[in-house]
Amino acid sequence: MNDRSARAKELSAEFLMQILDSLPTPIWAKDAQGRFVYSNRKNNEIFGCRERDLLGKTEDALFPSAQVAQSIANDRMVIETGTICSVEEKIGLPDGRELPVLSRKVRMVTPKKDAFLLGINFSLIEVKKREEQYQALAETVPVGVVQIEEGGAISFINPLMHEYFGGDALRHAGP
Repeated sequence: MNDRSARAKELSAEFLMQILDSLPTPIWAKDAQGRFVYSNRKNNEIFGCRERDLLGKTEDALFPSAQVAQSIANDRMVIETGTICSVEEKIGLPDGRELPVLSRKVRMVTPKKDAFLLGINFSLIEVKKREEQYQALAETVPVGVVQIEEGGAISFINPLMHEYFGGDALRHAGP
C-alpha cells in the first residue's frame, strides 16, 4: 500500500470515529468475552467515565447490580446465535442509579472470523415518566380505563374497571 492509500485509510478511520463521537446516541462495542472495545462520547457521558476507563472491562466488573446479569445474558445470546436483540434493560451507573434504556444489540463478524457485539442504547427516562403520569391519571379518572396490548394481554386496568367486573376484569376482557 502506498503512502497516499495509507493516509486515506487513516483519514477515513479518523472521520468515522468523529462521526460516531458526534452522534447523540450511546454506541458501544464489546468483544466475544463481553469486554468493551469501543465506547463513543455519549456512552461515556452516560456511564460517567472516559472510554479508557471502560476499555478491556466487562459490564459486571464496572457496574455490579442485579440488572447486569440479564444484560450479560442478552449479550451472550446475541454473540452465540447472531440474533438481533431489542430489549428494555436497566444500565447500572457508577453512582448506584439505574438508567432504563432500550438496548439494540447485534453481532458483527470480521473477515478474520472475530465476533463482536455492537450496541446502541436509547434512554427511556421520558417514556417511563409519561407512563407513570398516565397511570396516575388513569387511576383517578371517574371512568373505566383498560389498556390492552397488541397480543390481547391487559397491561393496565384502573380501579373502576375492577369494580365493574367484580374484581375479575382479566377473565372478562380479552381480544
